[in-house]
Amino acid sequence: MEKSIGFKGEFLTLKIDPNRDLRKEIELYCKEKHVKLGTVFNAFGTLTKARLGSSGEHTVKSLEFNDPVELLSSSGLIREKKRQLDTNINLVISKNGKIYAGKLLYGCITSKPDGVNVLLFVIAIGL
Repeated sequence: MEKSIGFKGEFLTLKIDPNRDLRKEIELYCKEKHVKLGTVFNAFGTLTKARLGSSGEHTVKSLEFNDPVELLSSSGLIREKKRQLDTNINLVISKNGKIYAGKLLYGCITSKPDGVNVLLFVIAIGL
């Protein structure tokens, strides 16, 4: 008989209202729920502004959109590191038929009327 090893956890959904910073809201939610380790399975919706980061050899660059974009997909890791919440979340967005991807930076603002839905899988919750 084969054994499989995995993590036990729970799925949490987060509905982020319009005109909110996506990264800040995810971090606040995780702090409120005392998340120590989790993964973003997906996020979707519309953003009025988007900031994506990419790392070069010696620099960090950002790509900014000041017009609405569609958030197609997201994934990443959320963990507590040295008593601080560390978020490493990547986004895939669409603008005028072109696809862009990068790290979620502060300044991604959720759009009206729907906001953004985030699906989290929480592996560890602390007290």
